[in-house]
Amino acid sequence: MFTITTGPSTPVSIAPGSQVTYTVRFAPPASAGPGTHTATLSIASNDPSSPTTLGATGDVGVPTFSLSTTH
Repeated sequence: MFTITTGPSTPVSIAPGSQVTYTVRFAPPASAGPGTHTATLSIASNDPSSPTTLGATGDVGVPTFSLSTTH
């Protein structure tokens, strides 16, 4: 249901103070039931607080999407 559609291929090196952008698409299949669907993206790095975890949610029937970050 969730797919990374754009962004650099991995692995990728990110300089301190820089950023990288990925686009995530939520496209549930026709057979998906109504309600909220979730996924987790984990980003491993050499940062002491690694991995960074991003939670994704999407609602079937309502075109909404959100990301949140936790360590």
